[in-house]
Amino acid sequence: PGCIPGDGCRRLTNLAVAQRACASLPACGGVTSAGPSSFELRSASRPADSPVNETTWTLRPCPTRLGGKVLSGAPRRTGLAASSARTPPRGWSSWNCLRGGPTQAKLSAVMRVMATQRRTVLGKAQRLLSLADLGYVNVGLDDGWQLCGAPGVEERAYHLASGHPVVDARKFPDLGSMVGLAHRLGLRSGFYVNNCLCSEHSLRTPEAVALAMERTAEAIVSLGFDAVKIDSCGELKNLSRWRELLGPTVAVENCFQGGLVPTNSTLPAIMSDPRGASHPNVEIAQSNNGCSGALEEEQCPYQYYRTSADIDVTWESVMANLISAVAFSGDKPLLSRPGLWAYPDMLVVGFLPTAVEDRSHFGAWAVLSSPLTLSFDLTDTATLDRVWPIISNVHLLRVNAAWAGSPGRLVRATAEHMLFAKPLGGGEHAVFVLATGSTSTSVEIRMPDVVGTTDDQTVVRVLDAYDDARDLGQTLVEGRAFATGPIEPRDSRFYLFVSTVRRVT
Repeated sequence: PGCIPGDGCRRLTNLAVAQRACASLPACGGVTSAGPSSFELRSASRPADSPVNETTWTLRPCPTRLGGKVLSGAPRRTGLAASSARTPPRGWSSWNCLRGGPTQAKLSAVMRVMATQRRTVLGKAQRLLSLADLGYVNVGLDDGWQLCGAPGVEERAYHLASGHPVVDARKFPDLGSMVGLAHRLGLRSGFYVNNCLCSEHSLRTPEAVALAMERTAEAIVSLGFDAVKIDSCGELKNLSRWRELLGPTVAVENCFQGGLVPTNSTLPAIMSDPRGASHPNVEIAQSNNGCSGALEEEQCPYQYYRTSADIDVTWESVMANLISAVAFSGDKPLLSRPGLWAYPDMLVVGFLPTAVEDRSHFGAWAVLSSPLTLSFDLTDTATLDRVWPIISNVHLLRVNAAWAGSPGRLVRATAEHMLFAKPLGGGEHAVFVLATGSTSTSVEIRMPDVVGTTDDQTVVRVLDAYDDARDLGQTLVEGRAFATGPIEPRDSRFYLFVSTVRRVT
């Protein structure tokens, strides 16, 4: 037991040589120590040949390779079709709360929290619901799974010469079982490539880049991951090629900080290759666009795309990222739409200093149809309880998912406020007002700004989406405006304008 089928129990005296040998064998799952200067190749599908070696495998800083069928027994994938992002995705990502320290144990704990029905939701008859019940089903493993400078590779690299990526087995002893847990809980599991913590720039030829992409994509698919975030820090920047390799069942996030998105076929300066434009991969990266508002979403090699730099846990960063998404809002041209969503990065709800800022931040992302990705520690019960009324607001979640031809738009911006509107269909519109000045402000909302042209038979009721769609008792007709009343700095209002036609008697 523990031997590689068809290859026996090979022992080698050098760890780096053992790693390379393992990388060349599809049935090898990793390397264990069999004594001083003695390293044994371990089967991917069978236990180690002794309790000693099994313990060594778990604790020793030996990487295991991902790729092909190395980690066999991976669960049957659920098959989230890449073109199925008909509504903005919702879920959680590990980066903001774990940074480079994610572990399989931590992500598994987060998954269980997401699937546990333990809290009530306003307007849902006190029924206990989970985050997954509310649509938060995507669980993203971000940077930190890889072993930078693994034995047998260069410093800061994490791909072997065979192209296979190297995982830190101390953190993730069995990625396949982690993906399987997500699927059993009704969740979707996301992966992360082109990693920034290593910032790998040791692949010296286009062939080496291509091989690393192929082996990594094989691992993602064989392990059953449902989505992948493609970052911008390494050499694997060819989005079109990633789309081909991953196939139709893996959703793709373009995390190029506003580069290679609709209307923009270049890379931001922060992603320039340190070796200069002569390196072959820079030219590859520039060829990824092929996507504009005039084309169908299937012609774009991703399902949602970052419009901004990484978000920070400050109000200033929230505002900067919000403004970055405004350029992709509206419907002329239609740059954010089902299957192709503009994304100003994950939510930092739970990190901001006040509930007012948390709520305004969530409201802004909701009205612009942004993906809603939580990023605080979901196992922190106190924080989850504190923000639960915000992230479980079913009216804002409905607005976020609704599609009636527009992802939402900025109606106007002044020094004191920003006004957004989104059509929901059936004569209903969402209206979001954000106070951006340093003093309290009252905003007047005119019907034509939000609802469009109406006749004198149209009546608009105003509901408070922050307060379970409570009817504010105001009806508007053509020519009248709605006044918000005082809004304090960084606070907001979220309304539903519901149009009806008066009966003529």
